[in-house]
Amino acid sequence: MSDNGEQFNEEEAPSSADAAEKAETPLSRPSAVWRERSAAAAVAAWRSATGRLWVLPLVTGLAALLLGGSLGYLLHPGPTASDEYVSVVEERDAYSQQAEAELERADALEEELQPLKDQAAEFDEREDDLNDRENDLDGREEDLDEREEEISETETSIEENTFPGNGTYVVGEDIKAGTYRSDGTDSCYWARLSSTDGGFDSIITNSLGSGAQVVTIHAGDAAFETSRCGEWTRSD
Repeated sequence: MSDNGEQFNEEEAPSSADAAEKAETPLSRPSAVWRERSAAAAVAAWRSATGRLWVLPLVTGLAALLLGGSLGYLLHPGPTASDEYVSVVEERDAYSQQAEAELERADALEEELQPLKDQAAEFDEREDDLNDRENDLDGREEDLDEREEEISETETSIEENTFPGNGTYVVGEDIKAGTYRSDGTDSCYWARLSSTDGGFDSIITNSLGSGAQVVTIHAGDAAFETSRCGEWTRSD
């Protein structure tokens, strides 16, 4: 067996020269393609790692900012959360409610006063009508005064320039000198007198007739006598 074993070892075991030859064959060393791929993968990994380095500080900063803002709001709340602000808002709301109530009350009073305003307007219209009527009456009164004055003047003129058909009238006192006319009667007598003693010699001129009579009394005549002649009226 020893011989066979030694023979087997000699046949099966590689020699040192064979081992050296196998070590120098291409299969025992990395190829050029494999080396290039390994290098490219290493470079890509390095770039990926360096390219994402800015993300972490950014995320960290944003988180710190949000956390700080939340803490600041909790520790220092805004002005709207203060007791003074709440008190002012409540006071403002109370004034607003009071103002609305006053407006509603004013509207209600306005509705209550509206009938009185309408009545006052009606009274004003009536007052205007009364004023117009009063002005109209004043105008009529003025017209009546003017007419009365005219009538008075006419009456005065008639009184001064007319006298009855019976009597003896002194010229210059009872009657004025001038021409007078009478409608007359069936037996009208008149006489111009130089005196009032009743003597026949005092008759300046006289007439007895019927119908209308016309006589001119002179300023130098003493009197004028008339009987049954009707009213005498001055015509000049």
